[in-house]
Amino acid sequence: MKRNIYLYLFVFSALIAIFIYFNFKAVVDQQKSQIEQLQNKVERLQDENRNLLKEIEEI
Repeated sequence: MKRNIYLYLFVFSALIAIFIYFNFKAVVDQQKSQIEQLQNKVERLQDENRNLLKEIEEI
């Protein structure tokens, strides 16, 4: 009986560890995607800023 309890506890803890791993992986992937989008937005806005500064210098 005691052996079965340890087996069930081990299986339960393994399932929780797997759940935490995949949940964390999904969060990390989502954050990487968001970082890439924000970096692209920053680059686009910097280019727009440079173009506007060039237009101001021409005036």
